[in-house]
Amino acid sequence: MSAHSFPVRLSELDSNGRLQPYHIISYFQDAASIDLQKLQMSGFELAKKDLGWVINAMTVVFEGEMPEWNEQVSVSTWALNRTGVRLFRDFTAESKTMSAKGTSSWVIIDEKSRRPVGLDLFGDRELILCEPALPGVKPGHFSPLSPGTEFETFSYTWNPRTSEQDLNAHINNINYLIACFESIPQEFRANKNLARVDIFFKAEIYAKQPIEIKTELTETEAFHRLVRTSDQTEVCVAKTQWRNR
Repeated sequence: MSAHSFPVRLSELDSNGRLQPYHIISYFQDAASIDLQKLQMSGFELAKKDLGWVINAMTVVFEGEMPEWNEQVSVSTWALNRTGVRLFRDFTAESKTMSAKGTSSWVIIDEKSRRPVGLDLFGDRELILCEPALPGVKPGHFSPLSPGTEFETFSYTWNPRTSEQDLNAHINNINYLIACFESIPQEFRANKNLARVDIFFKAEIYAKQPIEIKTELTETEAFHRLVRTSDQTEVCVAKTQWRNR
């Protein structure tokens, strides 16, 4: 397990002066990359071999109020398990007002074939394995809204930009979540705090490929389906849960 500290920047705040919650996930991914760099397995090292890390699924639970400008967020992260082509990694994040816990699933892909490769690339560089942050939670395993639940429906078209691309030349995973938030009316989000997010990435998205986000929204949660409009491929599903401020 390793610990890292990140200051909240002005550009990361929402209109209420609080850190936007998806930045917590960015901090986690930075911390994970620092860990992997020590093993010469970060995205930069893999890119030299035409390989890259891709997130498969993630669950994050939030408590409290997001931090304000210049507060420090302490992030701890560790490898939970390695199985098949997947690496499971957990994390915690803490500030004076907020705590978060998360679990995630990752694979290494061949940049040319875009297919997963085995984790034997680690060789004898062993990861330190610790206890789960969210016992019993498996990233990517979650359900749509319960049958019979009353909800409103919204449709939002997301047009990914080249500025949203990452090292792998596809759209960075954080932007999927940002787009899900945008599919929910602002008047709803203005009075809510994010309590939990579950997200399962099913396909890569590239810049200038329009994505329709179909959202079902209740008073406390939303289920999002991201569909590529050119071929109607479902590229991602997510569920967000909200609580009153």
